[in-house]
Amino acid sequence: MLRQKRFFLLLVLVSILLLALPGLATASESTLYYATAVTTVSTPQHGAVNLGSLVIVFDPITEGEHRALLSLPSGYTIMVPAAVQSVEDPHLSLSTSITGQANEFRVSINYEGRPQKRTFTVPFYTRIPSNATGDIQVSIDGMQGQFTDGTVTIGRIAGGNVSFASSETAMRTVKPETEIPYSLEVAEDTSNILRAGQGTLVFSLPKGLEWQPGIQIDVVRNGGFLPVPRLDSGNPRILLIDIEEQGVRSKGAFIMSGALKSERALGTGTEIKAEADGVDLTRGITLVLARVIAPQNEARFTVGRDWYLSNGRTLSMDVLPYTKEGRLFLPLRYVGLSMGVEPDNIKWNGSVATLVLGDKNVQVRPGSRQLVVNGSSIEMDVAAEFSQGRVMLPYRFIAEAFGASVDWDSSTRTVTMEL
Repeated sequence: MLRQKRFFLLLVLVSILLLALPGLATASESTLYYATAVTTVSTPQHGAVNLGSLVIVFDPITEGEHRALLSLPSGYTIMVPAAVQSVEDPHLSLSTSITGQANEFRVSINYEGRPQKRTFTVPFYTRIPSNATGDIQVSIDGMQGQFTDGTVTIGRIAGGNVSFASSETAMRTVKPETEIPYSLEVAEDTSNILRAGQGTLVFSLPKGLEWQPGIQIDVVRNGGFLPVPRLDSGNPRILLIDIEEQGVRSKGAFIMSGALKSERALGTGTEIKAEADGVDLTRGITLVLARVIAPQNEARFTVGRDWYLSNGRTLSMDVLPYTKEGRLFLPLRYVGLSMGVEPDNIKWNGSVATLVLGDKNVQVRPGSRQLVVNGSSIEMDVAAEFSQGRVMLPYRFIAEAFGASVDWDSSTRTVTMEL
């Protein structure tokens, strides 16, 4: 009986010694990681964002050195925190050090003493790339001691995008030096995208096209920024829209409009495109600003011929085109018919000829230099004439009245009109 008591006392004494001596704990060791919260942020952000903290729990921590590498996805820039004190023991700190990579840093603890629970709360401040999406995860790579590998979701990116809506101007024909109008709306679906992108939207045209001065900006929704257009001083194919901060942040939208000029003729089916760049969310986007479409009507008139071509068909006239004072005069009636004017929409009251095509109302008075289109007068450099029983006027003014493009071939003395 006495021997049993001595043996029991010996076991108790050994157990107490094992618990008291550092590094000899037989209890299981565990390391736990979690986030204080999952922070939702929109992108891009202006400056560093507080994502909350990563909590590291050693239960218990054992004697020795413990090291790990903490990282965020590529493209993030972490503001490396100072040493972090233990929640339970302010005399024990988790040290931090940089690695040379912006998205990561090292942590380490050198612990001496008996095994005890120790908790560290590591703050995460970071710059977020404007094209980031999905969850923001901290990766823990254990390097030594009780640090184990793991990942913790510490934040989440809210959806955000910049959209572009082009009017896609339809051009019947594009000759060299033709000006091509465009209109493009730029809009955010989340506030602060363009403003936080800090910079400049860049629109690039392909070779042979140039932006023209006089770009107009109309703000549709005030997003706390002012779009300021400017042409690249050394390259007229580059248009820059500087985003200047102004006012309260909100979802913004603006319309930019103006004209392009083509150095060469562009055939039917050509898409006139620009490349958008300059803000992460807009890189690599191709925009169609205009398209060259087939003309509805094409006509050819030749000096001295009593016939003309209309959409490939040969049609007769009762009057001959002629030149006078360096001008080619064409009969208003037959030009109107070739452009699609119905015969019933050609009127003559004895002093004024009136033609109606769609929303165009054209009036010409022989002997007058005034060409009236929808009530507005266009001054011609010569007067319209009444000749061979028809109202005649220079072909360029007829084309202007109907919105047609024209081309003069001096070798064949032929004018081609397209609408």
